[in-house]
Amino acid sequence: MKTLSLLILSDQTIPNLQFIKEFDKQVDGYVILTTDYVQKKGIKDWLLSAAKVDENRVFEEISVQAHDYNDIETKLSQTIDESYEYLVNITGGTKIMSLACANFFKDLRSTIYYISYNNELIQIFPGKTKTVRPLSSPPITLEEYLTAYGFKIIRKAQPHIEDKLLEKLFHYHARRKAQEDAEFLEILQQHRSKKQLFIDAVQGFRDFLSRCCGGIFARKESLSKEEIKQLSGEWLEEWTYKKVKNQLQLDEAFMGMGVEVEKNGVKNEFDVLFVYKDVIYSVECKTSLYFLKGEGEQRRKKYFVGEVIYKSDSLQSEFGLKPRTFVLTMGDAGGIPEDHRKRAENNKITIIDRNDLLDGKLFKKLKIPVA
Repeated sequence: MKTLSLLILSDQTIPNLQFIKEFDKQVDGYVILTTDYVQKKGIKDWLLSAAKVDENRVFEEISVQAHDYNDIETKLSQTIDESYEYLVNITGGTKIMSLACANFFKDLRSTIYYISYNNELIQIFPGKTKTVRPLSSPPITLEEYLTAYGFKIIRKAQPHIEDKLLEKLFHYHARRKAQEDAEFLEILQQHRSKKQLFIDAVQGFRDFLSRCCGGIFARKESLSKEEIKQLSGEWLEEWTYKKVKNQLQLDEAFMGMGVEVEKNGVKNEFDVLFVYKDVIYSVECKTSLYFLKGEGEQRRKKYFVGEVIYKSDSLQSEFGLKPRTFVLTMGDAGGIPEDHRKRAENNKITIIDRNDLLDGKLFKKLKIPVA
């Protein structure tokens, strides 16, 4: 007798991906309950691609009216082969779809499951007492997570800055006074697109490098384009990436730095993305609270928080129910305008500033318990 898995598709693809990873070796194939909306969006293809399930293993695809109990029940009755055994995941879809499937498959003496918000597998039926256990399958990788929501990874940057330089830059930025060396930091920003920056061409610049980097650049005549980018901000992405990787002992498959993704022809870039216990975390890294925009009297401060809020608004629903978004800055969060802070809070964006980092509160702010 064949055993099939029934999946109810919806915008939230992760519970079905988790279910496939948990039971794929125990089933012969899949029955998919879908809707016109899900079909038009291409969610089935995303899920199968993320789970690496061949289309030929989908025995049936049943399209129903998402909020019509009778339509769902009728189409299940017309399609489901009662000679098979079924493992049913009722985590996805509308409440009506889940309820209709639960009632229908109970009559077939199928095994019915629900995956909780805490990634626990709950056996709803059979049995009067619900059995609950953690998922035993391997955790979801970053590529699997993004693929399950229709994203393609275009590129990921690779760490290449020496740890010694990263630590020197961190301690310099974390402990400096707010306005100290602002002119030199702006010079670095202005030269990000240049091929090189001659160190002695700017008065006091060599002393600035000594303050922030020790003697690492003492014998150099100029900074390369790559070094300018590192010193003007890229170092913080890599510092954050390595802190998360080392502290959580994450394999590179679960995280990325300078990640560029594409969906429906639209590209977005993230400083640090990682998946931990099947939850995705996005960390935008900013050495300062703001950048200067305009020229002369029109030159104004533009705060990075607003930029991150805009990106978060556009992608929040695209990353599922549980994405966690953070702004990590080497500035003091107290300097962010109140309206920006409130908007960040309303958008569930957590700000991590240099005071948090100096106090060792990075993972507390990320809400990740670390032993």
